[in-house]
Amino acid sequence: MLEEMEKDFGMHELSRNERDIVLAFCACIKENKSGDNMCSTDVVRANPIVKEISQPTFHRTLKQLIKRGLIERCEGFPMGLYRLSDRASGQL
Repeated sequence: MLEEMEKDFGMHELSRNERDIVLAFCACIKENKSGDNMCSTDVVRANPIVKEISQPTFHRTLKQLIKRGLIERCEGFPMGLYRLSDRASGQL
């Protein structure tokens, strides 16, 4: 059942680290009290889902997610703020 859901949402094409980071972003945004969909990499990295991913691997994987169009930098805000793209939000 989980595999079918991953296929429906396009998650089956992602590596395990990519999936974990996207899920950590989703959790971060859901917990965000301000109502915006931005999240800092520090908060995402503190999530238990990605806590075991090394910092270099996290940032390499984040770069891949940006290239895939699933995560976007928040322009006009301090470095380290990202959001799920509209494409990713529509898939999840």
